[in-house]
Amino acid sequence: MVPMLDMLDAGHVEELPIASYWRDSEPFRSMAVPIGIRAGGEPLYLDLHERGHGPHGLVAGATGSGKSELLQSFIVWRSGSIPTR
Repeated sequence: MVPMLDMLDAGHVEELPIASYWRDSEPFRSMAVPIGIRAGGEPLYLDLHERGHGPHGLVAGATGSGKSELLQSFIVWRSGSIPTR
C-alpha cells in the first residue's frame, strides 16, 4: 500500500497545492485519480470519466484487501481536486 501523500510528494496535507488542483481541474475531460504506483515508479490512475475507464466498475477482494481504502481515497482526491464554484 502506498500512502496518498507519498504519491503526491507531500509530507503533510498543508503542502498540497489545492488551489492549483482547482485551477487546473477539467472534470469534463478526465476524472483520473492516482490510486497506486506502477513497478517503474509511474503513478497508476483510475479514470471514471466515460472517455477513460468508464463509470461502471466492480471493486472485489478479500476482507482486509483495501477495497474501502481505495474508494475512500478516490472520493477524497476528487473532492479536493474539483473547485466548489
